[in-house]
Amino acid sequence: MSWLDQIALESNVVIRAEERGKLRRNLCRDFKNIWTYKGREWVTQLMSYQAAAPPPDPPAFANVDRAAMMGFGVGGNQQTILPIGGAIDADYPGLNVQDDTDPNITYLERPVRILTGAPDPYWLRRFDYVQTAWGDPLPSTTRYVRWFGVFDYGEIDGPWGYSMVPLSEIGLFTSEYFGAGWETSPLATVYTAVSPYVGVRPEPIAYHTFPSIPKTGSIKLTVRWEVRVGG
Repeated sequence: MSWLDQIALESNVVIRAEERGKLRRNLCRDFKNIWTYKGREWVTQLMSYQAAAPPPDPPAFANVDRAAMMGFGVGGNQQTILPIGGAIDADYPGLNVQDDTDPNITYLERPVRILTGAPDPYWLRRFDYVQTAWGDPLPSTTRYVRWFGVFDYGEIDGPWGYSMVPLSEIGLFTSEYFGAGWETSPLATVYTAVSPYVGVRPEPIAYHTFPSIPKTGSIKLTVRWEVRVGG
């Protein structure tokens, strides 16, 4: 069998950090993520109907979920502040061993809460906006989609009285996790009392761990997650 045509599916994540409205270049991150096994399966499902013999009319989509949310954690093997200490290690216990070379990633290692909710806190942030390059004519053969998420001043750190949260991992999640039990969950559901402390968590389609960004009340983060298809 020979492949007559190839397209490259590339993705990267840019985290822009601002302190009181001014860019903090030393806290910005720009990196390639890994597509997890779940993500690789999801991409191929988007191209297909469900397998059936005979197929229904009309055939059912293999997957109707779309990339929709992102979340941060303090896990991953790129964490540069260990032990973190204080309430953070108590609230978000766990190991820092996950890397972004093995696609067998099924959760954020030490996810963090973003914002208070009623009755439970938010662990995931829905995209704030989306940019695309689709249709003709375009100056190149590349097409892309960019998903943006804003993590504002006082989020992640402020609601729980942390002076600083050293973020070191990020995940991309689909719309299957909309709603209570995934976006919002009690702390005791997400973390167990016994090592490795992994409770009920959503599974990312893409993941990356990076050198820590100390998130404080004066820091705002804007994440741009981009997927490009080029020929």
